[in-house]
Amino acid sequence: MATALLIIGALALSAAIVLTFMPLAPSMVFALAGAWAMSRSGYLHVSSTQLLFWLIITGILLVMSRLSGEVVRIDSAGRRFTSIGALAATLVAVALGASEISVVWGPIAGALAGVAFYFRYRHIPLNYNMLRKFMPALWQMVVTYTLAGITLIGLLR
Repeated sequence: MATALLIIGALALSAAIVLTFMPLAPSMVFALAGAWAMSRSGYLHVSSTQLLFWLIITGILLVMSRLSGEVVRIDSAGRRFTSIGALAATLVAVALGASEISVVWGPIAGALAGVAFYFRYRHIPLNYNMLRKFMPALWQMVVTYTLAGITLIGLLR
């Protein structure tokens, strides 16, 4: 059973990473399910309190996305830039030996750098209003890649 949960968790985390490149996909739900399955398998050393915290954050973000009237659609180039930036920064944070708490800063910095590169690529002036439109999608990416980073750190211990 432990091996099956490990495989299910790895597949769910892989699906979450792929879903960050798709429009309007709940990638953080898959990341949370993958982290939970891997923690129940016994191979991942993450506290249940930490998983509960990320469950609450995921629930809050899902409710906020449903309550907000405007749906922000980021085009495929924007999703690629932000997802690749967040993924690269997460891997750098894990490689540098970040803890579960400090691995949050990697995806935030990477996603913001991806947005900055995207605006530079499209020759759009970067201002607060344009960045604010990207924030709902960015928060989902940050949660997804933070859970992936926490999982990687927990597996490496």
